Amino acid sequence: MAVLLGNETGGLYGGVILEIPITTSQTWVPPRDGTVNIIAIGAGGSGGMFMSASGGGIGLGGGAGGYCAKENVSVTTSGSYVITIGAGGAGTYSLSANGNAGGNTTVSGTGLSATITANGGSGGGGTANYSANSNYGTGAAGGTASGGDVNRTGGKGGGFSPA
Repeated sequence: MAVLLGNETGGLYGGVILEIPITTSQTWVPPRDGTVNIIAIGAGGSGGMFMSASGGGIGLGGGAGGYCAKENVSVTTSGSYVITIGAGGAGTYSLSANGNAGGNTTVSGTGLSATITANGGSGGGGTANYSANSNYGTGAAGGTASGGDVNRTGGKGGGFSPA
């Protein structure tokens, strides 16, 4: 999801924050001139699945999407921004299947020197390594981010550690 935050002058404390959540891909034209912060969040990956004929197995969690913020972007009503919203990783149902990666969220346009990119998280693994003293399962990696003043990697998906 991309969220555009604007600072509108006036109000009790010198400004009122206006949030414009954008949840579908589109070309966006600012409704007024001003300064905004742009926040992009990549989509999460889906979990994996493994099940043996005897009923054992685990599915590991998908990673969270990356986070990217570009601050103090000057916008005008004559500018425009191409916003692509990444979709969450499609769920999987199979006896042995890895999860699917989440989609990337990007923002490019007038006044941006680089594309703001929040990559989707990786899909979780389906693994047979579920018994004590076997390999532990680690969750999928979170998505990375680039092009912002703040770029954060999404959290790792849930894993497995035998007791």
